[in-house]
Amino acid sequence: MTKDLLLKISYGISLFSTIAWIVLKILHMGSFIPFLSAIALISTIVYTIFIAIEILSSPRVRSVEKVMWCIGLLFCNTIAGFLYFVLRRQYLTTNFKILHI
Repeated sequence: MTKDLLLKISYGISLFSTIAWIVLKILHMGSFIPFLSAIALISTIVYTIFIAIEILSSPRVRSVEKVMWCIGLLFCNTIAGFLYFVLRRQYLTTNFKILHI
């Protein structure tokens, strides 16, 4: 399994399980809540670490931008992860060839 595929799968699992956990919590259906919250937490940690490593190891990203991405990942994890996939990852992996995927 490549790093790119693992990153996308972990983000998808995290997003789906977080949304499902929120819906079940709102509807007061607590039977699968511990299981879903554990899956959401583990997959969120996995993709956050991978994104942070990619951003911090990139020589093309300025230090101010690295700090902004890391703060975004810490405080607005789901939104920053989505923005990273949509806006920045394609730019970093295709234009500069800095990641060995």
